[in-house]
Amino acid sequence: MSFLSDFTVEGDVVKMNCYITLLNSDAEDHQVELRAYSPQDVRGGLLSEPEMLALERYLVPANGSASYDVTFEGVHGGGATKVNRLLPEIQIFISGG
Repeated sequence: MSFLSDFTVEGDVVKMNCYITLLNSDAEDHQVELRAYSPQDVRGGLLSEPEMLALERYLVPANGSASYDVTFEGVHGGGATKVNRLLPEIQIFISGG
């Protein structure tokens, strides 16, 4: 289960707080990096760029799952309203094990 919890604007930074569940079907543990992509929030004015970064790496155990509170940070576009309550598109990058 994954969902958007809330978002805040702090100066020039938008922070989207999400609860993310990651699944790993490999026989090895993986460290992953997460990015979020939200072009609709650029069109709505909340973000000036669609890509947001998670500042931490997350461990997903072999043949298992892990859930984390994840904060994505992006560049504020001047607006104060998120277009919807949906999660942004989440991109997962394996960074090692």
